[in-house]
Amino acid sequence: MKQPLVTIIIPYYNKKDTIVRSIDSVIAQTYQNWELIIIDDCGDDKIEASKIIQDNRISVIYNETNLGAAKTRQRGLEIAKGEFIAFLDADDWWDLNFLEFCIEKLIDNCEIDGVYVQTKVINKDGSTNIRRYCELGLIKIRETLINYGKPWQTGGIVWNLNCCGDWGDLKTNEDSWFEIKSSKNNKLLPVFETFYFHDETGENHLSIYNGISQSTLDQQDLFIMIFSDFWRKIGFKYKVILAHRLLRGQLKIREYCSQSDIQIYNQKLANVSLILGMISKSNFLLKLAHKILQNSPFKIYY
Repeated sequence: MKQPLVTIIIPYYNKKDTIVRSIDSVIAQTYQNWELIIIDDCGDDKIEASKIIQDNRISVIYNETNLGAAKTRQRGLEIAKGEFIAFLDADDWWDLNFLEFCIEKLIDNCEIDGVYVQTKVINKDGSTNIRRYCELGLIKIRETLINYGKPWQTGGIVWNLNCCGDWGDLKTNEDSWFEIKSSKNNKLLPVFETFYFHDETGENHLSIYNGISQSTLDQQDLFIMIFSDFWRKIGFKYKVILAHRLLRGQLKIREYCSQSDIQIYNQKLANVSLILGMISKSNFLLKLAHKILQNSPFKIYY
């Protein structure tokens, strides 16, 4: 098998207790033609590169200000030299065969955007489970993200650089934004092996704190983008589910966000769909439409 260069990007923010484990899992890979770019996002514990890095394939970049996960990963993507790209979180790690299995699949299947593996989640109580839905082997990126909770973990994917989109400006849901924007061929090939380990045991050190209000607005922006960019490319079933996602999002905005946010997102929705925009202005119509769509054959799997 030929060995094209893989660029691995780790956004780092207050993960001093786990970053070495993540780096070690890269160094231990059976596939060795990689570069690792670690980007320090101005946390409280700045990386001292000379103390933890002993490999000339690894470089550390320091953001001048806190950018958050999306813009930090985008910065790494823009300087990547690899033919393939992977984004590893600073508290997670890979099995030593992760890159080898994924690159082999990418080389053998030129029509795909990327490859994803099953994720084992390590919970706060020490229990483990396989990430939901990943056993289904879902392939279509757009339809999967419209219909399901994500079956893949951000760090459990290797992408073809030529298919990569942008990370956008969202503070949450930025991974789904990137995946939708990277759906050039609309195919992520599953590997039915657990090669990615996601650690939920530590504290949640997001680069920029995000509450439920921000998450609600970001998720709505995500689905508005999907409607605007891909409405004509999805089938009837997914059009119905996407409309339900958007109307449900408007209800959540009414519950968790400010009056000005309600008005802004009513207009945003009206800009992409006059009918959905009209429904979103009425609390009664929103609840009625949500109830009707909940009882339709086309379900949202959360």
